[in-house]
Amino acid sequence: MIHIIEIELPFAMELPNGFERKLSEFIDREICRPYEAANPGRVMWPAGHGFKPLWREPEEPEYDLSVYQISVSEREGSPKGEKK
Repeated sequence: MIHIIEIELPFAMELPNGFERKLSEFIDREICRPYEAANPGRVMWPAGHGFKPLWREPEEPEYDLSVYQISVSEREGSPKGEKK
């Protein structure tokens, strides 16, 4: 089973316009939606888009500006039509 997907480029480069959005849409369509279909009552979505944080507790994070990261979150879904 896969937990992390990594793409390492041979050198620093600018990503094409819209690449981040397309990558997020791909992850949503190809990973999150099939997961939800196979796991009724659970939801999954791309989250945490941006440069990779370098946490050094208790300080605020610095960011590795050479690494673009998308994290994916998952939780129990809310019942449809539920009123608060």
